[in-house]
Amino acid sequence: MLQMNSMCRHAKDHLSGAIYWVPVNTTDYNGGDRAYNLFHHNAINDAFSAIWNHTFSPNFLNEARVNAAGWRWNEITDNPQAPVGLPQVGIGAIGSPNINLNQFGSALGSDLNQWTYGYKDVATLVVRRHTIKFGGKYTRLYYLNNPIGRPGYNFFNIWDFLNDAPKEEYGNFDSVTGLPGGSRADNRENLLGLFVQDDFKVTPTITLNIGLRYGYFGALYSKQNNLSVVQFGSGGSYLTGIDLRQGGNLWTPKKGNFGPQLGFNWSPEVF
Repeated sequence: MLQMNSMCRHAKDHLSGAIYWVPVNTTDYNGGDRAYNLFHHNAINDAFSAIWNHTFSPNFLNEARVNAAGWRWNEITDNPQAPVGLPQVGIGAIGSPNINLNQFGSALGSDLNQWTYGYKDVATLVVRRHTIKFGGKYTRLYYLNNPIGRPGYNFFNIWDFLNDAPKEEYGNFDSVTGLPGGSRADNRENLLGLFVQDDFKVTPTITLNIGLRYGYFGALYSKQNNLSVVQFGSGGSYLTGIDLRQGGNLWTPKKGNFGPQLGFNWSPEVF
C-alpha cells in the first residue's frame, strides 16, 4: 500500500492533496501439475484527491475539490497460460456407489475497470446576519462491461463423455452474434448537484435556514452506443408488446429535481 499526503500554504491559499494506491495480488492453485491450474489475480485500488481553499476577503471563502477513485483488474491478460477458449467440462456419477469427478478446464477470469471522478466547489459569503453558501458537485462514472464467456458441458457419466453426449450445455453468449461472452460496453453516467443556502440569524437565539437544491441523475449510456434498452408496448400491449432496441440511453433522466428547504434553529436563553 502506498499513501502520500502533501500540503502547501499561502497567505490566502491552502492547497493539499493525497494519493492512495493499493495493489492486491493473489495466486490460486487448483491442483494437478498443469500450468493452467495456477490462476493469478492482480487488482489495483487507488484514489487521488486535491483541495484548494482560497480566501477572497475576510467574509468570502471558497473551497474547490477534485478527486478520482478506481478499482480494476484484467484476469484474462494476467493468465495467458489458461486456455480460456476451451469449454469447461463436468462429469457426474460413475458406477455404484456414485463417484463425482471435479470439473476440469481452466478458471474463467473477468475484466473490470471502474472509475469515479468528482468535482466540487462550495463558496461561503457572510453578509451581516446572513451566512450564504452556494456551489455544486459534478460526478462522472466510468464502468467497463466486458462480458467474458465460453460454453460448458455437463455429462451424466464417463460413458456419455466418451460418446460426446452431454446432458446440458450452458454459457453466456452474445444474442446478436451468438459468440461466447458479449459486446464490450464502456458505460458512462453523469451526476450533477447545485445548491444555495442562507442561514439568517433573525435574533441572537433564532436562525432561519432557507435553501434550494437541484439534482440531475443522468442516464447510463455506452461509448459504443450498443446498450440493449427495453421498450414497452402501448395501451393494452404494454407488456406483451415489449421489445428491445440497441443504442441510446438506458433510461430518460428527469430534469426537474428541485428541492426547497426550510428550517430553523432555536437556542433558548439560559438563566
